[in-house]
Amino acid sequence: MSMEQYLSHQLQKFSLLDIALVKIVYLLCGVLVALNYSPLLQVGWLFYLIMMLISAIPLLLHFFSIPGSYLQKAKHYLGSNKPAYQVLLFFTMFFLGCLLSTVMPFLQVIPWWGG
Repeated sequence: MSMEQYLSHQLQKFSLLDIALVKIVYLLCGVLVALNYSPLLQVGWLFYLIMMLISAIPLLLHFFSIPGSYLQKAKHYLGSNKPAYQVLLFFTMFFLGCLLSTVMPFLQVIPWWGG
């Protein structure tokens, strides 16, 4: 069994709640990295939007190519979850976090580390 097959098998055990929590973690990673590394805030929001769309389009095509209702699509999506989709999900949420950091400057004054 190859590593990709093993990871695919493990990822297919995820529930919808697991995927939602993973998305939140990926989003927070994007926000915190962008806020703690100030050169990322100098990049225009349009770049982050384009990068987010580039990484999200394959996920959206995969999701909407599945027949059925949204709940059936979500269940089938979990059953076909692969490491490649997780990488795309990470980049989508990471660039969304960077986009939010540049568009919402009030995030820069929040004491994220409690100090």
